[in-house]
Amino acid sequence: MSFKITARTLLHLGAELISSDAVAFYELIKNAFDARSPRVDVYAFIHFAPEELLRALTKIAALQKAKASIEQAAAIQQQMLASLQYTTTQATALAFAIRNAESLEELHSTLEQANYLEFRDRGEGMSLAELSEVYLTIGTRSRRRQRASPPELTADGTPRPILGEKGLGRLSVMRLGEGLLVETSKRGEAHYNELAIDWGRFSHDSDALLDSIDIEPTIGKPKPDPAQSGTTIKVYKLHATWSREKLEAIAREELSKFLDPFSKQNRTFIKLWFNDSAIVIPNIERILFEKAHAYVEANFSFTDGEARLTGSIDYRLANKQKTFALAGTHLLSTTGTTPEELTALGPFAISFHWYNRAVVEAMDGIGTVTDVRNLIRRWAGGLMVFRDGFRVNPYGGPDDDWLRLDQKALGAQGYKVNRRQIIGKVDISAFDNPALLDQTNREGLRDCPEKSTLIRLLQYIMWSEFKAFLDKVDKDRLTNQPLNLSDLEVRLEASERKLTENLQLLVHKHPEIKDEEGALQAIREAFGKSRRLFSDARTVFESYEQRRDETLHLAALGLMVDIIAHELNRSTEHALTTLGTFDKNELPARASALIKTLQLQLKTLQTRLKVLDPLGPTGRNRKDKFDLRQLVHDTVSAHESQFNRHHIQWAVEADFNGPWTIKAVPGMFVQILENCIANSVYWLNMEQKLRPAFSAQLTVRLDKSTNSLLFTDNGPGIPKDKQEEIFWPFFTTKPPGDGKGLGLYISREIARYHGVTFSLSPKFSAQEGRLNTFQLDISSLN
Repeated sequence: MSFKITARTLLHLGAELISSDAVAFYELIKNAFDARSPRVDVYAFIHFAPEELLRALTKIAALQKAKASIEQAAAIQQQMLASLQYTTTQATALAFAIRNAESLEELHSTLEQANYLEFRDRGEGMSLAELSEVYLTIGTRSRRRQRASPPELTADGTPRPILGEKGLGRLSVMRLGEGLLVETSKRGEAHYNELAIDWGRFSHDSDALLDSIDIEPTIGKPKPDPAQSGTTIKVYKLHATWSREKLEAIAREELSKFLDPFSKQNRTFIKLWFNDSAIVIPNIERILFEKAHAYVEANFSFTDGEARLTGSIDYRLANKQKTFALAGTHLLSTTGTTPEELTALGPFAISFHWYNRAVVEAMDGIGTVTDVRNLIRRWAGGLMVFRDGFRVNPYGGPDDDWLRLDQKALGAQGYKVNRRQIIGKVDISAFDNPALLDQTNREGLRDCPEKSTLIRLLQYIMWSEFKAFLDKVDKDRLTNQPLNLSDLEVRLEASERKLTENLQLLVHKHPEIKDEEGALQAIREAFGKSRRLFSDARTVFESYEQRRDETLHLAALGLMVDIIAHELNRSTEHALTTLGTFDKNELPARASALIKTLQLQLKTLQTRLKVLDPLGPTGRNRKDKFDLRQLVHDTVSAHESQFNRHHIQWAVEADFNGPWTIKAVPGMFVQILENCIANSVYWLNMEQKLRPAFSAQLTVRLDKSTNSLLFTDNGPGIPKDKQEEIFWPFFTTKPPGDGKGLGLYISREIARYHGVTFSLSPKFSAQEGRLNTFQLDISSLN
């Protein structure tokens, strides 16, 4: 016993699985490419208005049912001949067939095929046996076997891609129409091979089993040239109403992006026609790329087996550039994955252009500002995905936000990085990214760990690198170039005085001048009006300044709430951990240090909470004299059980004997230590996952010779190009849920509050190109 498959099952795999006519076009065009055709011509031959054709077919069907003769259809023939569109090379032959039909069946068949879509290629073609054994075998592995074989190389030495993989693409014709005629042949064959299918036989109204419907390829008409090869697919009894406007819309919105618009390769592969009239598939204007306000490119690659993410950002609007690199433990942390999954993902590349729509200008070769904005809107949509130069739908489309850019933009400060501003792509390949497979309905990639890793890497580039860089540059620019209305007012007053003096001099030297037209008075009034406008502008500006201050206050309050939440979580967690380390047997020996640390934690939380209270001035953060050496020892040693659990060797060292007394807020210093410890434990754990034989070490050193507190671990360290970014609020390379990027920002703010510095020290870091020692310079606190 085995499964029995009904014929209507094919509808689920074809007409109902393909979501749009454009996707059906994609599948048929990809088949032509896989057949090694140099190009594919897509025709829409519409000889009759669809509604008129339907009326004629309905009348003929009624005559057939009444067993009438062909003579009784003469009026129908004359009507159709009169309405026939004689704009194609096929029109004359079609008119002859209508006029000379010998039966109602022949006339009905002729008119059924009068409006049709046709896909022509000059590829390898199919033999009669291949039509039967390959084309009629649903889910064939022929393309999959091709992929598994040594790749065929193109003229430039790169592997020629195979686009098909599932053996279902041929069923996409069901989306377009109910009738199918395939005409194909291989080089050297004397005849065409033909296959006709009426998809109506696979109706939901029938319970017929699939193997009960006989479909047989046949030998067709002789070939004019046996050396020719290729395939023509004719689809008739069309489901949709086709017009030139509909085909132009598919060309503009879909086919223009089907082949990589950023590359010149394969751009002439598709030719589109409506009734023998060519339809242009638009290319993107290259000048639009040149005028982009920012450009980003990045590569995910492997060097000696190690995964690396590298890239560059050119913020052209501000004339600022930046490069970035991520590897090893930091890369694993960002993606929240394993080295094996990174390898399984494989290399890929990303590039995109970003536009600040508020400052878009007119461009020569494109047109006005409106023209430029419309062009950006047509091509923008986020990151499209191209596999071997052919698009993977629907990524980067108008209704697709696969990277959640708009969702994140709405939740972020401002709406700076969103899909409407980005024209870009991700390049993958079947050879390098075998795990990234299309879904059966061709709507995106299958969900898998490799796809999730790809998304996280792209989101990291977009937010942690690109948007963070734009925000930092814009913030610095506004800080360094403040608007000074006072200077403008002084210049305006000087210009007014100069103009008045010149007018007086003019009248004095030329008393004969009479201001009959009131020109001189008009000049004075115009300048007076300018003064009034400037006064209004100052009022508006002062109102704006007041609102900005209020906004900044609210933003600062929001940030402070986030900070307090961060510290509350960390302090509570540490307090619970501390209490959990109590052992009744050893309580007397350790009670003092543990309770003291717990008190400092709670005191810190209380101190920071008071900052939110307008009635509680920050002066309540009392500075006391205390022994820094003892505080460091108590804080670090309280983590002993945690260090032991994670197999971390630790030490507190000093280059002196006795106490080191400073005046500061003790709880705040504990915060700095706790943030450093939390970061170290996280990254040392990540390094252990990457290298099981890794021996984790953490050292806190009090160095009186440099008046420094040094915190060092032998984890992955911080790349030198990130030594300032890690102190920005919300900057983190940890995956979502593992960190908000506030710990180091808080630590630096605490240092500033005490008038000292907290930074990464290149002097005390041993790793090449990476920094792994935080230095708290406390010279001013002695």
